[in-house]
Amino acid sequence: MLFDWRKIQGLPVYTVSGNRLGILSSVVFDVQSNVVFQYEVRTRFIGGRTFLINPNQVVEWQKDRVIVEDGVIGSSSIINFVNEIN
Repeated sequence: MLFDWRKIQGLPVYTVSGNRLGILSSVVFDVQSNVVFQYEVRTRFIGGRTFLINPNQVVEWQKDRVIVEDGVIGSSSIINFVNEIN
């Protein structure tokens, strides 16, 4: 399935159990392999935090949301709360 970034940016991100984590705010690419390395999710609170989700943690893409594994926050495969990605 192919997605246009303009259509998926801002999609809400939910866990399988229905908890809303935030919105899809950016994508981190590996420029050498041209593969998505991680998805950046920003919490919905003012001054919210940003964290990264690995592609293997995504369970399903829907037209109105992204579904990720429960326990994606705090798991060893996530880089916890990122302050900068540049």
